[in-house]
Amino acid sequence: MKKYLLFLLLFSPLAFSGDWSQPLVVRDVYQLASHSPFGGGGYSQLWATFDSDVVSTTCPIRKSRAVYYTNTANTWTQVWLSELLAAQAQGKKVQIWIDRCGGGEIVLHGVKVIRD
Repeated sequence: MKKYLLFLLLFSPLAFSGDWSQPLVVRDVYQLASHSPFGGGGYSQLWATFDSDVVSTTCPIRKSRAVYYTNTANTWTQVWLSELLAAQAQGKKVQIWIDRCGGGEIVLHGVKVIRD
């Protein structure tokens, strides 16, 4: 039991490594999906563009967009899509959780809508 607790203490911060971006205004949100005609599945991409470049200590890329991609549309895709669209419609700012870069893009893994 002690070894298990020590393992959790040492490695659990790595599971959540990343950081929140600065507050951003959502400009555009779109989702792309494909279905493989050969039965191999497809992909789902959720893209968001913002009013300024996303700043993150986790990902040194400076772009005004971020993407979440997965093999299939999942619950996270739906939740983040809803949050981004709600923030855009209400004129609220968001912060995005960034845990890595991938394929030359900023990869989002969370959305937080900021109250005024």
